[in-house]
Amino acid sequence: MPIQVEKIINSTLVHSKKLIVLIIILSVPFSYYFIQQQYVNHVEKYFNTSDEDLKVYKAFQETYGNEHQFLIVFEDADIFTTENITTIKRISDAVKAIHGVLRVFSVTEAETVISEGDSIEFRKLFPEINLASSRPLTPSEILSARKKALSSQGIVNMLISENSRITAIICEIANMHVEAKRDLMVKIIDAAESGMKGRLKLRYSGIVYLETELNYHVQKDNETITPIILIFIIFLTGVLLKNAWLSLITFFNLIIILFWSIGLVVLAGETFDMISSMMAAILLAISVSASIHLLSQYRQETSLGNGSRESIFNAMNHVWIACLFTTLTTCIGFLSFVVSQIRPVRIFGFYTAVGIAISFLITMTFVPAMLVLFKKKIKVHHPAAGGNNKKDLFSDFLKGTSRFTTSHYLLICFAAVGVFIITGIGISRIKIETNQVRYFPESNQMKRDMDYIDRHMVGSLPINLLVKATGEAFDFTHPESLRFIDEIKTRIAKAYDNISVSYAISDYFKEVNKAFNTGNPDDFRIPETQAEIIDYYELADSDLTSRMVSSDFMEARVSFQSSMISNEQAYALFEKIEQYLDPELKGRFTYQITGLTKLYLKMDKNLMSTFLKSFSIAFFLIFLMMLLVCRRLYLTLICMIPNMFPIAVTMGIMGWFNIPLDVATILIASVVLGIAVDDTIHFTVRLKRNAILEPDLKKAIRQTYSDVGKQIVITSVVLFVGFGLLVFGSVIPVRTFGLLTGFSMLFALLGDMIILPAMIMVFRPELQTKTIH
Repeated sequence: MPIQVEKIINSTLVHSKKLIVLIIILSVPFSYYFIQQQYVNHVEKYFNTSDEDLKVYKAFQETYGNEHQFLIVFEDADIFTTENITTIKRISDAVKAIHGVLRVFSVTEAETVISEGDSIEFRKLFPEINLASSRPLTPSEILSARKKALSSQGIVNMLISENSRITAIICEIANMHVEAKRDLMVKIIDAAESGMKGRLKLRYSGIVYLETELNYHVQKDNETITPIILIFIIFLTGVLLKNAWLSLITFFNLIIILFWSIGLVVLAGETFDMISSMMAAILLAISVSASIHLLSQYRQETSLGNGSRESIFNAMNHVWIACLFTTLTTCIGFLSFVVSQIRPVRIFGFYTAVGIAISFLITMTFVPAMLVLFKKKIKVHHPAAGGNNKKDLFSDFLKGTSRFTTSHYLLICFAAVGVFIITGIGISRIKIETNQVRYFPESNQMKRDMDYIDRHMVGSLPINLLVKATGEAFDFTHPESLRFIDEIKTRIAKAYDNISVSYAISDYFKEVNKAFNTGNPDDFRIPETQAEIIDYYELADSDLTSRMVSSDFMEARVSFQSSMISNEQAYALFEKIEQYLDPELKGRFTYQITGLTKLYLKMDKNLMSTFLKSFSIAFFLIFLMMLLVCRRLYLTLICMIPNMFPIAVTMGIMGWFNIPLDVATILIASVVLGIAVDDTIHFTVRLKRNAILEPDLKKAIRQTYSDVGKQIVITSVVLFVGFGLLVFGSVIPVRTFGLLTGFSMLFALLGDMIILPAMIMVFRPELQTKTIH
């Protein structure tokens, strides 16, 4: 042990009371910030402000208005009844009165174009309904409104279904803080339910609803699951360490680590999201490992009859440097995410790494200081006179495992090769998914509502095509230009079944042209001359046209509403758009696709980039750390193979069972590598020590099982439980991350306790070299 480390240990023990007081005082401000956590899960958060696709999307919102829509939908045998129309009007009026709602679109708010001499008027489908009046709509009024509504492309499948059984009330929401948005959703739902008066079932949809629901569940899961994980970890450590005081010290140690780590994130001005919400659970699972190694070693020292202070010193002497290296390797695993183009992944990686460093600092000061403070309370274990004959099933299991591993090492190595081949095929089948609706289980009411609305009415996912003229000769005052975007709209909508609604400025001009020409269906077409089009622009409601064409008429928006589609389907749709448009542009126009779908696909590419970059960096840096530990390249290469085993098996399972990579599961490989290598370090360091004392490799390996096997198994079980409890979350990526990472800890245990010693038996690397100690 280096002299500097011994000085640190001695100083910790000498100033134990001062350290405890200092840590408690510093914990106060961190605990304050800990309780100030805020959550934001908007898709824009996943991009750098300099991202080109995000810039296009923001420019689109500034020009044409935002896409923050909330849909209220209900079904009846026939929507066109006095009772239903009155209900729609009542809900529309109530929602319009809520602060934060910019506009409301419904069949009672919808307008049709009527020609009045040399002018046009926009009249509502229904006469103004006085809710205080008992006068029902007349059959002729209802029939007239029905005919007008079902003949309007802007209404059918947007506000009313083709069979007149389903209607939607669309609320456009102002851009606001996530908490205010959540409160607004509650107010709108309350107003809608009040307006319906319990008569029919209301369903809700929209991207803004999806984001607020995701935010709510992520926050609720974090506030619920983190305490459960903490309780389970403390329970397990109490059972495994067989000492209530040691378990209590572990509990306070973990609480302080949480306060400092999470409080620091809030202090830095960061908000939490689906990714960073897992930080608390991950820190708990990882931080307890150092505590277990330290306290297990302390129990071993006391069982030898050493005094409390000597036992603490010897325990720290044994684990300090090993825990330092395991901390560094785990930090490297998380710091590898700072190269990601996805900001929440960078924030998560950086602050989790900082939290792990904090956990080492707190564990190596607070825990020994508490052992000194409560040394009289903690029962010291002395060996019984005449030896201890009590049967230890755990030790017997480890002895049996060591005998099997050192006797059947060739069989183990061949089996490992077979597993690597099978999982490699699975890895080649992995796909990426960033569609946030798929983050919810089928039992979620919001998802069921959105699926229902997608199938029967307007799709929930907006896709926008921006077509820009290359010169004034092609701007959107020209009939040819309007026909071009009308053809685009029609062909794309027909080519893809998932698109339920499409709309462009050309639809408005066809409606106006029809109105000016006695309402004949044959006149539902683009005007023939530029002069007519300019006149129609002047007569139009500027609020309407400003949402479909730019003020200089050089750019037009073609809008589609699609059901929630997978990334694979979205790529196919965009490819069809490009295949059709590219040959048709002929230097007259350029185009850009924007909207949430485009951002989801950009996230897809960024996720793959993150996966490859972060894992490569993590592997390289951890390899260097292992080289410092092993001091031999040959031994380092052998040690890295078992650490790839849990990653290969986990990723292979994802491929074989069609589990996609998403914003959470993309983290698994680097996280598992950073954690799995910890037990490899503990095993290798102890094996190198034993190899110096025992030249027989088989005996040295079996002694290593006896020395550190119990701690490795305990920490792996605790990590499995800690991560595994995330499966009780509401959001599928978090569930999947927890389940797969939890099982990865067990696969890592197999790698360290079975494959690593078997490979050492086969390849016989040089072990009797100077260790890091």
